[in-house]
Amino acid sequence: MKLKLTVDISGSRNGLPWPPRGEVVDLPEPEARDMIAAGQGEAVAAKAAKAPAPTPEPDPTPEPEAPDARAQARAALTPTRKARSPRAK
Repeated sequence: MKLKLTVDISGSRNGLPWPPRGEVVDLPEPEARDMIAAGQGEAVAAKAAKAPAPTPEPDPTPEPEAPDARAQARAALTPTRKARSPRAK
């Protein structure tokens, strides 16, 4: 039976954490009825159950590569040279 949780439940069920309040969970009917009687959930029609959100498609543009960390460190430690002023003759 589909049940919309009206409270947050701590702990886990079958090794998985309970979904947050407002999410829909599928439970055996006797357990769902007990939770409804205790005010912990509301019955949900099977068709009205919240479908999982679609997974977004990956971005086709490749991400720019990060500069090498060693090269960045070397650049930070390398002293910069001052421009020489032309000598007057």
